[in-house]
This record gives sequence, structure tokens and C-alpha cells, in this order.
Amino acid sequence: MHGDRVSLGIYPTLKELEGIDEIIRLARRLFIPSLTWAFNRVASWDHDEKYAWALGFSIGDASIDRRNLAIKRVDLETSRLGTITGFLTIFSELTCAPIVIRFYLREHGFSRYKLRACVKVDYETLKKLVPNKPWELENIFDDEKLFRSFLAGLIDSDGSIQPYMKRRGRRRRRLYFEPEVCITDNNVMLLHALRDVLNTRYGIHGNVVYGFSGNLYRLRINSKDDVYKLISLISGYMLNIERFPKAKIIECYMKGFIDSINKLKTIIESLNHAQNENKKKLHKLIELMVRNKLIMLTIEGKIAIIPEIKYMRFTNLYNLLERCIIE
Repeated sequence: MHGDRVSLGIYPTLKELEGIDEIIRLARRLFIPSLTWAFNRVASWDHDEKYAWALGFSIGDASIDRRNLAIKRVDLETSRLGTITGFLTIFSELTCAPIVIRFYLREHGFSRYKLRACVKVDYETLKKLVPNKPWELENIFDDEKLFRSFLAGLIDSDGSIQPYMKRRGRRRRRLYFEPEVCITDNNVMLLHALRDVLNTRYGIHGNVVYGFSGNLYRLRINSKDDVYKLISLISGYMLNIERFPKAKIIECYMKGFIDSINKLKTIIESLNHAQNENKKKLHKLIELMVRNKLIMLTIEGKIAIIPEIKYMRFTNLYNLLERCIIE
């Protein structure tokens, strides 16, 4: 799979749809660059590294019904472009099945704008994505590259990387840099196991704290040196196009490539502005897709926008994709 095979198409009847040009423009602007970048990154990974990343991601945001493995499907609900493109990339590599993406506007909840993706996988793939107990992850934890890939997948889904700029002092409030990496999950045993491995093997110190919401806990790393070590560990395996630039900013500052705190502040503000603009574009795309009752299908990097009614009527999704016109 190569990034130059990423394309966008539409179902022929949509050519006459009012507003389709805006939908195509937004979809192309948001999905084509991010998927191309992600596919190019995974091109050098071996099969085990892809599975380890997918396992970390599945323990995080992806959903698998562990009570009924007869339902051979992996689901994801998110409001973030980086999370959805990571999901699309890795499962395009692990399965040949089409991935379905639906768009929703929720009346209540933390985020109104939602994307839901699902993909069918074979039973052997599903079994590899189910274990989430520390003792079931020994092979991953004991292998250097698989652990790094697993950890990157977990942070790409259930983590956060924040290059915080803060001010300290009473009279002269001095600007200082305090980056932070958090992993949030309800499996406190897993977070403790990760903390212990990071500490004993890499000298990265973190604390597991209650997450202030439901039964969630957080593994929090907020020392500049420890954050830098962690980012150096996982940056080669990151697929979240929103979190990766933040990681690189932290890495560049710690290496001395950004030579002043004010320049660092300007770079962070510029990145935040660009990501907020992309978020507005994604929200606009979701509104248009919901209003026109459209969904997306993707397989091996080929994205198609189709009417939901066509998806419901077609039993062969490959034939449906073949009818779409490349834009």
C-alpha cells in the first residue's frame, strides 16, 4: 500500500447534488494529505508492528465486543481527524474489507460532531486485538519495537500530547515550557504495567492518577526530559496527524533547534490555529454529510462518498466502490 494510491471518488448520481463541490473540496483537503502521510509511514513497518499498533489503538478508542467474538468487527467513534485517519490507515493494511464511515450530529454530549467507522476482520485478526491484561501482553512488552509500536497506537488513540506554555511568578510572570503526555484508560492495571516498563527500561517517570471522570485513570508524564524520552521512543510509529506535529515541536525544542521560548510560543500558537481551522472544516463536512444523508467507504486508500440509501441496498460493497467516479 503506497500513499500515492490515495484517491477520492463520488457515486455518479451525486454529480447533480447541490453543494457537492464543497463536500469534495473539504473531504479532499482533510483526508487526502493525512492518509497519504500515514500510509507512507506504515510502508516500512512489518506485519507484527502493524498488529502491535492496532492492538494499542484497539485498547484505546476502538471498540470490540469481547462478550461476543462472533461479531467480527472493529468500531470507532471519534470527533478527531487524527484518530479516524489512524484507524483507516492501519485497518486498510490489516484487512481487505471496505471500511464504512458515518457522520453524526449529537444533541447532547461533550462533542456534537462525531464520525463512526467500522470494519469487518477475520477471526484471527480479532483475537490479536482482544487481549488487554498485562500478562496477556508479555510478548509485546518484551519486544522493543513491538512495545514502541503498541505504545504509539495507544497514545494515538487514548493519549494526549500537549506542548503547554505557562507563566510563572507574581510580579514578572516569566514564560516557561511544560509539555505533558497523558494516557487515559479504565484499565488501571495496564497503566501501572506501562508505568513500570517505562521507568525500569527507559528511565521515564510517570504517575497513575484518578481521571476525574467515571472509572477512568491517567498515566501522566510531565517532566520535560521524560516527555522528550517518551516522544523519541514512539515518534517513528505515530499515525495521528494532529498529535505528531506537537510531538515534533517538543522534540525540536529539546534538541535545541528552536532557540528561544518566544519562538517556541509562536510556533505552538501557529499550530493550534491551523488545527482549529481544520476542526472547523471537519465540522462543516460532517454537517453537509448529515444533511445530504451521505457516508464514506474506503478500501486500500480509495475513498468514496456515496448516498446512504445506496449503501443499504448494495450487498457487494466492492461493486459499489467500482461505480464511483474519481474526482
